[in-house]
Amino acid sequence: MDLISIVTPIKNGSKLFKSTYESVVNQQYKNFEWIIVDDGSNSTELDEIKRIINDSRIKFICNNINNGPGGARNIGLSYISGDYVTFIDSDDLWDKEFLQITFEAIYKSKSGFVFTGYRRFILDEAIYLKDFMPKKIVTEKSVLHGSDISCLTALIKTNFIDQTTKFGEIPARNDLVFFYNVLKKTDAFPIKEILATYRLKKVSVSSNKLRALKYQYVVNRIYAKKGFFLSLQNLVKWMLYGYRKYRI
Repeated sequence: MDLISIVTPIKNGSKLFKSTYESVVNQQYKNFEWIIVDDGSNSTELDEIKRIINDSRIKFICNNINNGPGGARNIGLSYISGDYVTFIDSDDLWDKEFLQITFEAIYKSKSGFVFTGYRRFILDEAIYLKDFMPKKIVTEKSVLHGSDISCLTALIKTNFIDQTTKFGEIPARNDLVFFYNVLKKTDAFPIKEILATYRLKKVSVSSNKLRALKYQYVVNRIYAKKGFFLSLQNLVKWMLYGYRKYRI
């Protein structure tokens, strides 16, 4: 049975992490390693996180410097040894079939990259929003226009990842940098099933969108090395995609 590597950055948040932990260790697919990278938790939270972890498949990396989620994921990538890699944040959830279904799909397909749909849960209001079901194959070109890929639901063959395939160490859209580099080597294929839960905190929607807008442009210009006008064109397409994403 092939080994799947899982990478998780964590900083504090032990209360939510407990259910994330249960959703991973109780997966139907058992042959995985889980690299958890602590990104500067305070001492009380760090002790609680260590108390929760009790599984021989887990490697816990204690990082005293706050590198942000992108930097922490890059540290995690340096430790993986599996045939495939996937990512889950410390406050999200997988259905128990997630690894099994994504593994079977990527194994049978010619792609080295698959992803699934997910449900969205607002923590502060305890309500579910509309599920997101992926529809389209994502390519190196189309990912800059807006893509159906979620970091929470992606499974990727590790032979498409090398020393140059990293997450951006920027406050937002750091996963887009990683996906863009992977998609230079393989397209990503959707699995039309809802297999994960993305848990959101109630924060300022407008400020989040403005920050994402800024770093979407940064990814186009700095990481993808697109010209000024093409970057703006991609940005407009990305905004239109975002408007339609949950409304169809």
